[in-house]
Amino acid sequence: MILQKKSKKCTEYRQKIEEYFTSLNLGIINLNVTDRDFNPLELPEYIPDEFKSMLINTLTGSKAYTVSATHRIYDDRCQATQEFKTWELDKHESPGTQKAFHLSGPVLWTLINGGLLIIDEIEGKLHPIMTLHTINMFLNRQTNPNNAQLIFATHDTNLLSYATLRRDQIYFAEKNHWESTEFYSLSDFVYRGKNQINSQKERPDADKEKRYLEGRYGAIPVLGNLNLVKLKIDGKKR
Repeated sequence: MILQKKSKKCTEYRQKIEEYFTSLNLGIINLNVTDRDFNPLELPEYIPDEFKSMLINTLTGSKAYTVSATHRIYDDRCQATQEFKTWELDKHESPGTQKAFHLSGPVLWTLINGGLLIIDEIEGKLHPIMTLHTINMFLNRQTNPNNAQLIFATHDTNLLSYATLRRDQIYFAEKNHWESTEFYSLSDFVYRGKNQINSQKERPDADKEKRYLEGRYGAIPVLGNLNLVKLKIDGKKR
């Protein structure tokens, strides 16, 4: 893992990150950071050569940092012992824990300093409760005193049932007839009463996830008939 040198010296953010991890109940009791000389061979192979050359020129002579996570060891009776185990986070922790760590820096930096944070597919590799926990940090004035803003894209329909999100905070993306993407807000939809005459904005207590999956808001994929798909297994049609 390659981090800027100033990140290691920022003890306040390190403490906040550890508190954030504790709140996620990942079993990590401490994060350890060690430095080493930058090695160009550590750069991923998928990086384009032109961009890789630029990174090498920029990072040569700087330090790289390894982040390790410390866990408590339990005995056969599930009792905590006085022993601990430490391993590299990027090599031995789950993809979800790794993503939580990589998000923690931008999330906490934005909450502390204010500003805008944009995350694509925020739910990827994370448990839904962890995703909601992160979103709630931006919706809570105690954890977001500087009015930081979070914009995220997601396919997790569970978030539609998260009552704290207002209707004007939820937008849908849908392809039109020209295959370009249009955005529209949930607050644009109206709720019609039993008499179907008077109408008002969509009810705040409506089951938004259920109504979305029913196609009432659009922005859902139109799939073909899967029964028409013929699979060949061992040379035979099934």
